[in-house]
Amino acid sequence: GQYYVTGSLPPGLFKDDCVFIDPTTRVVGAQKYASVVASLFDAAHSRADLLSISPGGADDPLTVVLRWRLEGRVALPGNPPVKAYTGTTIYRLDEETGSAVVEQLELWDVTALDAFASSFLPTWAWKGAPPAPPAEVLRAQMQEGGL
Repeated sequence: GQYYVTGSLPPGLFKDDCVFIDPTTRVVGAQKYASVVASLFDAAHSRADLLSISPGGADDPLTVVLRWRLEGRVALPGNPPVKAYTGTTIYRLDEETGSAVVEQLELWDVTALDAFASSFLPTWAWKGAPPAPPAEVLRAQMQEGGL
């Protein structure tokens, strides 16, 4: 559903008081998070690609782990680009129901500084990490055991 870039959260998936954490912020509340995301990206020119999804493991049945790739444009004048990068999201599920998400923890494969600087500084002024390859390439590498 591209909620990472649209803010349009799937109904019933998140508890109202869900905690959303990424390297730059901590937001409490599903609607507040949705509002922040909706104002951050130009959804028409941004996308989040699912690379993999897996359970947290036998020792942590209330956790789901996603790998993803994100790229696009920031919803600011001039629509600065968001360099393609990858990351992991760890969803912690409600202990009572085992279904609704109570915490979404994002880990990025680039630094927060790199993610933001690459959007606002020209390439000659900011080198940072190279952009992530296309999702199809990353999925193929994962199948081959390269990631």
